[in-house]
Formats: sequence, structure tokens, C-alpha cells
Amino acid sequence: MKNLEKPFLSRDEIDGFELETRRKYSGETAIGYSADTVSKRPVAGSCDYFNRLLEIRLNLAREHARGARVLDVGCATGAHLFELAPVLQSGVGIDFSFPLIKRALENRTSEGHERVEFVEGNARTLPFRGGTFDFVFSFSALYYMPNVEEVVWEIARVLTTGGHCLVEMGNSCSLNAMVADAYPELARSFHLTVSRMKLVLLRAGLKIIGHRAFQILPFWGERPRSLEFLLKPFWKRWLEKRVGGRMIDEWVSGLPLVQNAAFRHIFDCIKQ
Repeated sequence: MKNLEKPFLSRDEIDGFELETRRKYSGETAIGYSADTVSKRPVAGSCDYFNRLLEIRLNLAREHARGARVLDVGCATGAHLFELAPVLQSGVGIDFSFPLIKRALENRTSEGHERVEFVEGNARTLPFRGGTFDFVFSFSALYYMPNVEEVVWEIARVLTTGGHCLVEMGNSCSLNAMVADAYPELARSFHLTVSRMKLVLLRAGLKIIGHRAFQILPFWGERPRSLEFLLKPFWKRWLEKRVGGRMIDEWVSGLPLVQNAAFRHIFDCIKQ
């Protein structure tokens, strides 16, 4: 797999990968990520797998965001932060894409969220003092950052002692990673093994207090042809069904012998 973890990237390689991704998220390339589609809010009553996954993420975030100073790393157009706005004390979203931050600021004005701000910046060098935030979260964005370890250290740095973070990482040993590899026109992904995810968090001084796994199958795409059978829509329709309050996919992805093959891993951590 092309996106297997590569722990010793040079600074030039990291800068090059970031520039490539920034261009794709700004519309400078043939495959541009639209500000209208890159970040979404949940649709009430929808049974779609990815909508249910978004609701799970936001419900987890609300537990820590209530009355807190909150940072969203890789905020895109701010959709997730807007969902948390009613319960937080103050919120900041940071993203390296100016077009996405511009849309976030426009939405902030139109929706009147005075307690939420947005900043253009790099997650590898967060422009905040240590201990600024009570709660930091990052959903999906870490998939596209070539030096995840550096970003996690920054997240830990800006957290208060005893503060919480929710970070979502992608598994390099998953079928979804194979599908992502088959789409070089999309943003390049940088995934880790599950064991390395845990090691990165622990080295940054973050204690893992919760771990949930999702997406045992990709649920999107038409490549590679070798996975054609597993990419059929009926798998998603079956695995998005709920049993005992959770999607079947989460029950399967959380099994001890299966977890290391699931793609999405959401860690709930506390800074020690």
C-alpha cells in the first residue's frame, strides 16, 4: 500500500505533500475539493452510514465541549464547530486552506456564532500558547497530514493538563486504505497501523480512555477491481443498521480479532 506509515519523512517531503494537498483543497487542480461538500452537518433522521458516523462523532465531542474552550484541528468550513457552538464556552477552528476558512467565516457571520472563531494555519505549528484549550478534536483531517506525530504533539501542547482530545486516525492495514491508494487524483493519505496510533498518543503524554473502531469495509469507490465485490452498496446498507444502539459495523469493527483491520479509529484521550 502506498499510504503505509512512513515515519522518517524529510522536511522537504512533508512540505511538498502539504503543498499538493493545499492545492487540491483550494481548487487549483483538476480535482478540487468544494467548500460546499468537504464538510457537512448531520441530516436529522437520515439512516445513511456516514451520517450516523458523523452523529456519533459529534455526540462524543459534546461530552467534552460543554462549557469548554474548544479547538477544531482541520476544521474545513466549520460545520462540526457550529454544531457544538450552543454548548461550548468558546471555539476556534484552524485549517490550512484559505477558501475553506473564508467559507467558515462567511457561515459564522450568517449564523451569528459569536463564540466561534476561525484561523488559517498549519496544524504542525499551532499558533496558540500551551494550555490554551480544554478540549481539542480532529475528525478525518489527520488522514492527510504527512507527519501525524508532530500534529499530535501540538494538540497535546495546547491542551490544559487534564484536558481532553478526540482524534480520528486512519488504519494503513485496512481495505479502505487500499481503495484510497487506487485514487491518486484525491488528496494523498497518510495512515498508521493501530499499534502505532496508540504509541503516538502515549508518547505525546495523552492517556487513552476510550477507543472506538469503524468502517471494516470501505463503503465507497469502484477501485481497485480486486475489491469489486466488497464495494457493492448492499454491504453499507447492511452494516449501517443498528443493533443495541450501535451500527453493526461498529460491533464488527470492535471485535478483538477484527479491530486491527478496521479503518477509522477514534481515540478519547486525556492529557496527563
